[in-house]
Amino acid sequence: MIACGNERPVITMKPERRLRRFFQSRSIVETRDVFQMQTRAFEYARLLVRCYYAVLLYFAAAPLPDWEGIMGRTPPAPLWPVAWLRYMDLRTGITLILSLYLVGTLAGVMLTEKRWARALAFVGLFEFEAFNYSFGRIGHSMHAWVLTAFLLIFLPNASERVARPTRVVRQRFLTVFWACQAVVMLVYSMAGLGKVLGAAYQFSVGQMNTFTPNALAAIVANRLIETNSRSLLGPWLIDHPVFGWPLMLADIYLQVFSFRITFRPSLHKLWAFGLILFHIGSVLLLTISFAPSILLLALLFVCSPFRSPRETWRRSTADLPLFGQLMERMISRPCAS
Repeated sequence: MIACGNERPVITMKPERRLRRFFQSRSIVETRDVFQMQTRAFEYARLLVRCYYAVLLYFAAAPLPDWEGIMGRTPPAPLWPVAWLRYMDLRTGITLILSLYLVGTLAGVMLTEKRWARALAFVGLFEFEAFNYSFGRIGHSMHAWVLTAFLLIFLPNASERVARPTRVVRQRFLTVFWACQAVVMLVYSMAGLGKVLGAAYQFSVGQMNTFTPNALAAIVANRLIETNSRSLLGPWLIDHPVFGWPLMLADIYLQVFSFRITFRPSLHKLWAFGLILFHIGSVLLLTISFAPSILLLALLFVCSPFRSPRETWRRSTADLPLFGQLMERMISRPCAS
């Protein structure tokens, strides 16, 4: 906007620029380092993709001793991806699912650069998980693996026989890898947002909510009674509910801002570590295990290819959602004086 006379110009910012500033990192990367970082990140990401399919192969091979028992199961209500089991011999259909899962992950490991192999690995995983949860209970520990396996189908051709892939190929490869990170963190943010909205409703009707100091202790007690189980630290937390309050607040903070962290590589490792601790706490308090999610967080974020080796704890602190600018001022103030 242009001002007349002595009026000061009013600067208006486009909505898309506001959104970009909201998500972007405060860390400054010099332009001359961008291409060097892209090459390094590409090579690292390509290695991580191979590790990803090696882990999928482990998941497929682990049930091998139980194949005989699995083939004898009768799903009461097959989910839609395996609804075709109703129209053929059940044992034969289950054998096809198990074989597809194993062969698909083998192809993903041996021929990672081939799109058809990655697609076969996804279909095998998708069909197996649909069959596995066709028995009246749906778990969530492998959902992020299914989503990321689908996204990895769209990786560009980056054969290791090509010594120097073009910049466009590297950029597309890293974009798909980043999309895998984004969809994983989006799942956590949706869970966190659900907790906040649920707490708002409970507060409006005068019920105990997620932000109540003894909320976590109440959740643990209800879970242990409901499942007739006993966790390692659950009884202690029930007796000392005040210690659960900061844990619950930290959990909500981590989950709500997880998607935003996707745009801030300086926090990838730290945030993943926090979410891993959250999953470990879920086992120790609630007997709810998300071991595959822990492995995926370690693979995509603890080993994130986008984190600069020059990153410092000061830059990471400045990128913290809500508290970044305050922490940056607190750190820089003694230096200025």
